[in-house]
Amino acid sequence: MKKLKQLSSEDRDLTITRCTTPSSLFNSIPSDVFIDIISRLQAKSIPNCRRVSKSWAAILPTRHGTYLPIDRFSKISPPVRGLVCLEDKRRMLVICNPITSESVTLPPLKSMMMWSKSVLGYDPIEKQFKVFCTKWSPHHKFNTHGEHYVITLGAGGKMIWRLLQCCKPFRPVFDGGICINGCFYYFGKLNCDREDVVIVCFDVRNEKLSFIDKPKGMIVKYESRLINYKGRLGIFQCSNSGLITRSSKSFDLLILEDVKKNGWTKRSYVLPFMWRNMVEYTTKLRIVGMNGTCEIVLSPYGLSDRPYYLFYYNLEMNSVRKVEIQGLGGFKTSTVAHLFVDYVEDVKFI
Repeated sequence: MKKLKQLSSEDRDLTITRCTTPSSLFNSIPSDVFIDIISRLQAKSIPNCRRVSKSWAAILPTRHGTYLPIDRFSKISPPVRGLVCLEDKRRMLVICNPITSESVTLPPLKSMMMWSKSVLGYDPIEKQFKVFCTKWSPHHKFNTHGEHYVITLGAGGKMIWRLLQCCKPFRPVFDGGICINGCFYYFGKLNCDREDVVIVCFDVRNEKLSFIDKPKGMIVKYESRLINYKGRLGIFQCSNSGLITRSSKSFDLLILEDVKKNGWTKRSYVLPFMWRNMVEYTTKLRIVGMNGTCEIVLSPYGLSDRPYYLFYYNLEMNSVRKVEIQGLGGFKTSTVAHLFVDYVEDVKFI
């Protein structure tokens, strides 16, 4: 058995001191560095961080299951890097972080136009959030130009709406849209012709508008959905009809391969036999989007008194799974549900 090494006189003179406490450690860390460190943690870890000290609790106002100022008539732009843009009950545009409950109300946009569509975009190069808003009037002809504005968040100083120019008159149609690699895409119409639907592209960094023609021969339906297919823009829709029910047989996926040449490729997917057994007769579904595992997420149109299910259709495995969401089946009247597949929790401050 080995003998323990005897301490030298030099070792015996060593003293042990208490480690720096979290609160004093925090005081020595610049606030921007502290926020950067905290933002790398999972959102579920933030409540524990608030218990470390009063200083940490003051810096992190994290509340899960938060209330957002919306009603059934509110409009919500798809989330971008943890933030959402919504139109609240006052018809004001508000940028919210649902995880921290922090929100910023944007300055009012003065315009004579009645209708509007606002989207939140992110420039990954300059690391800036911008809101793009289109205003138009239903009483004006299609060949009448609307008004297009943009505002930058957190740029320092006063936030001001800037008027943008557009080469073609258009109106946004349908809901949704998606932000991919610094560009926001959504459907628009150039005139009253049902077939004349284009994809509007807003370049967040350069603040420019452009248009992408839909694939030739394709009829864009109300249920058609723009998706992020492995970093590329895609359109996903039911093949045989607009409505998605247990009678649906297949889906079409169109992928934009070349933006400059407007080159699209088409893939068709035949639903497996299990589909008819999983979807009830009266259920009508809509496409929510595609998640990171190449699953198309489908949901009922609204919440009701019946159990609420989501359907995940895996394109690569050609399989379907049905998942019940607990706590969403007790509504006495039909209620609008806002669902997104690309939301990532982030504790950043606006």
